Amino acid sequence: MLRYVRTSACTVLLLLLSALSVFASPVPVRIMITPTSEEVVAIRYQSGTNEQESWIEVDASHPYISLETFDSTQEVLFVQQKEPGKDWSRSYEYQHDSVSRTWSLVEKAKETEEAYTLGLYATAYTSTNTIDHLYQYSCGAGLESTISLPFNRNLSLVVDLDAQYANSNNIWTDSYTLLGGSMGLGYRFQLGNNFQMIPSLSYGVLAHHCEECLDGTDKKTWYTAQQATAVVRFEFPIRQSMLAYLRIQARLMIEQENTGLLYGAGTGIRFAW
Repeated sequence: MLRYVRTSACTVLLLLLSALSVFASPVPVRIMITPTSEEVVAIRYQSGTNEQESWIEVDASHPYISLETFDSTQEVLFVQQKEPGKDWSRSYEYQHDSVSRTWSLVEKAKETEEAYTLGLYATAYTSTNTIDHLYQYSCGAGLESTISLPFNRNLSLVVDLDAQYANSNNIWTDSYTLLGGSMGLGYRFQLGNNFQMIPSLSYGVLAHHCEECLDGTDKKTWYTAQQATAVVRFEFPIRQSMLAYLRIQARLMIEQENTGLLYGAGTGIRFAW
């Protein structure tokens, strides 16, 4: 026996069975659950009077569950779903009414509309010939935060801060300290159950600090420029709510009369909740 179960857009995994008699069913009952979004990669379930550790997991691309035995007078159906980089959702409990032959949600869990991540990464850039008179390479670390937008959870606001060090290529200063900050938008593409790509574009400020000697006297100086940054980030989970990622990046430094291009890569760890 196969029954199709549709899910409500506002309630995760809301079962809408209308003609299924589970109690005393002579054959196992198969149910297909349609996830509420394309982000769901797995579903797991169990039945009984209390939630146990004995979950049965199915892939979201083939979300069929099978109830071998079920006592609708005492038992409930527990269902959870999973998205990439996140832990399993809270359990949703469904009770079967053998008179009306319908399922009803016993407890509705609160669904968070926004997802937050915070990432720490190491990064390195190389410069093009437009600014190689300043420095050729730079390296450092950064902090990146994202928040998914409520109207489209694949679209996210990105805030990126980084600090880098670069050896000077000229005789007026020994080194540069680079401090960057930008804000922009990113969009997530799911490439597999455990792999996703997030390209992003952002705009902000890039500051250079150095101790230069142009007139024979050492002087600490700040140079500030605008920056436009393009990043493509590849992520995969390594633990619950923890992801490893690789980023490929390009940064356009914009001054009043000149522009400079830097490009490089970074790697780090992100925490999601």
